[in-house]
Amino acid sequence: MSQTEVARVEGRYARVNKLNIYYEEYGNGDPLVLVHGGTVDAKSMWKNQIPMLSKHFRVIAPDSRGHGRSDNPAGEISYRLMADDVVGLIHVLGLGKPAICGYSDGGQVCLELGMNYPDAAKSLVVGAAVNHLSKDFLQSMKDAGVESPGVVDLERFEKTRPQLVSRLRQLSPLYGPDYWKTYVTQMSNTWLTSPNYTGEDYAKITARTLILLGDKDTSTPFDEALEMFRLIPKAELAILPGSDHYIVWSRAELFNSIVLDFLQRTEKN
Repeated sequence: MSQTEVARVEGRYARVNKLNIYYEEYGNGDPLVLVHGGTVDAKSMWKNQIPMLSKHFRVIAPDSRGHGRSDNPAGEISYRLMADDVVGLIHVLGLGKPAICGYSDGGQVCLELGMNYPDAAKSLVVGAAVNHLSKDFLQSMKDAGVESPGVVDLERFEKTRPQLVSRLRQLSPLYGPDYWKTYVTQMSNTWLTSPNYTGEDYAKITARTLILLGDKDTSTPFDEALEMFRLIPKAELAILPGSDHYIVWSRAELFNSIVLDFLQRTEKN
């Protein structure tokens, strides 16, 4: 077994909120739930984090609804629903109050979870989350054919984002290669809706929280990370130098060291 490989518990399913959530477990210790971002599943997103984190924690890595091997019979996806699913999985597995780490869409899920289930997590890592949608982001979505919530020019999307579509064709073994069309249409409702959280919303997050962002992440404004840091009562802020939105892959060692430092400090308290 190489240094980058870890022993894996065979994938399992948990019945949560009327859907089947697929998850895998790695390692032993206090529980840590990893919440992946959009257009990927847990294994492809966290492949550079699980080997290191599982040396210190019992890592639970679920596929979010409609991603990977998790189904989505209701045909609805939102950050709030995915937060509900994470909390449901915590209860089904009897994890108590785990640490939860989410990045990109997973970071948005962590914010929703912290606000609506303040007693669910011991600590939160909120990576690359936003509160307001920038003009640049909205324009990039429009250029890709994502015109408005629920309205997507699929032909244009495939033409302008061929590499992404190629990856999305592999997203769901359950629903097949054409599922990407349904997925992008459903997710457009989430991607194009600004959370618009208030100071009162952030104040509801009582868990110790790490706000994390790459300094070259053009899709996540620095000012918003700073606002979250100031408004969440027990927040810390980490800005990773020379890092874009894809730091879980491109700057994995730096990302891992910062997250591990935070989690180990919060586990001691």
